[in-house]
Amino acid sequence: MEYWVTETHLPVVARYVLAFVFCVAAVSKLLSQEPLEKAVDEYKILPPYLVPIFATLLPAIELTVSVALALGMGIRPASVATLVLLISFAVAVGVNIIRGRDLDCHCFGSWFQDKVDWFTLLRILVLTALAAIVFVAPERSLGAGEQLILMIFGATAVVIAALLNRAVRLALRIGWPGGLPVGDVAPPFTGETIKGLLINLNDYLGKRLLLIFGFPRCNLCHRLVPRLNAFLRDHHGQVEALFLSHGSRMETLEFVLQSGISCPVITVEGEGLMDLYDVHSRPFAFLLDEGAVIRAKGLAYNEFHLDDLWRRAFAHKGPGEFYE
Repeated sequence: MEYWVTETHLPVVARYVLAFVFCVAAVSKLLSQEPLEKAVDEYKILPPYLVPIFATLLPAIELTVSVALALGMGIRPASVATLVLLISFAVAVGVNIIRGRDLDCHCFGSWFQDKVDWFTLLRILVLTALAAIVFVAPERSLGAGEQLILMIFGATAVVIAALLNRAVRLALRIGWPGGLPVGDVAPPFTGETIKGLLINLNDYLGKRLLLIFGFPRCNLCHRLVPRLNAFLRDHHGQVEALFLSHGSRMETLEFVLQSGISCPVITVEGEGLMDLYDVHSRPFAFLLDEGAVIRAKGLAYNEFHLDDLWRRAFAHKGPGEFYE
């Protein structure tokens, strides 16, 4: 083993592999459309008061470690930080596997959707072994200038992480990227379900309606369905739901059979209805009040987004005023 560490390029290769992995992980978390606090909280490892702190610091630490490893600056402290992160990840994943919980990994934000399983744990352990190789490999001393650069970069990364986290939250609240404005009346339309039943938007007048634009081959749409079904059970009698499937009848039929969605599904062919509602990303949802007025809108990837839409839609600031 000593030969591979001291006489070969294995430590250098391991360093660049780790730098790449942590760079992708950091950037994906910073740009993710799903709040990182929610992902961290799902693991049920940290106490609630530490979740937002950890969620803000994690991508900043990952990005700093990535740069340090890539540039060969402060390899020893960077490898220690890498080992601490990977071991903590392994513990969190292992505990949830033993608990038998079904949850997403969130290793790379919402860019790559993957379930927590034994393969996830194996992947983390392989990276941990690479970090151990980097740690035991010989290292040159770190100069004062390099230490200053790393400290400045680390502090900057923390600030950027906090700002991007806030920006993503704000983007979700205003319904980025698109959607008709809150306060507009939803344009009427008529569609046909896979059973041949004609449904008109006006059929839901007098009821609150969750209108979801989706795509039958969209992984996020499939993953949303159990959350949507649970949301409708929790709000039984308070809201109806209608899923608009942008695809062919055959694709929509497969989606309904595979996903087990509990609300009516309408096949939408062409871009007409999408353009009418100014929808460019899916799954995208609108919450309408009893008069078909749009009360909230936004991306709908999970139960957090659905609950946030509900809170924003029906938490009045005053007569005729709505939360964006």
